[in-house]
Amino acid sequence: TALLCFWTLCQYCLVRFGLRGTSCSVTATKALRPFFFLLFVWVVSAWWAAAPSRAERPTVVFHHLFRVVALVDTLHYSEKLHFYQTCCVHCRAHLANHDDLISKSFQGSQGRAYLFNSVVNIGCGPAEERLLLTGLHAVADIYCENCHTTLGWKYEQAFELSQKYKEGKYIIELSHMIKDNGWD
Repeated sequence: TALLCFWTLCQYCLVRFGLRGTSCSVTATKALRPFFFLLFVWVVSAWWAAAPSRAERPTVVFHHLFRVVALVDTLHYSEKLHFYQTCCVHCRAHLANHDDLISKSFQGSQGRAYLFNSVVNIGCGPAEERLLLTGLHAVADIYCENCHTTLGWKYEQAFELSQKYKEGKYIIELSHMIKDNGWD
């Protein structure tokens, strides 16, 4: 029953905090795996230690599960307070929210680059075919609407099946962006 209660708690947390059944990235769910494991160990140890008799164990475990849900609620809302956005390094125009970041492991013409699901305040040039590190792609340069600096590119079309996930996504080079907490 403890395992079933824990599984129910995990499913509740994943649905409650938008990590299941939404377009949230897989990394958020993976990041919570150690947390859920620690919660499981804590609940089971508290369950065995706190129950004076076998008959009282279900009551005690549900009491501790509700404490875990309250703890997860607190952690979730405190995490929401740490909101970051990506801005143009040249004019500080807002470009993307941290939630739209897909990957930090891309390479641009001037060094490291990030892949975003969506961006704002950008203009898009004409699409052209380019041979990039991962193969042939149809890409369009993107630029800041405010200062007209070229920031990266948009993947219009990928010609290799393994690269299709990039279509419609945006690359912004690290040298053209800055992380901002939005409090200035």
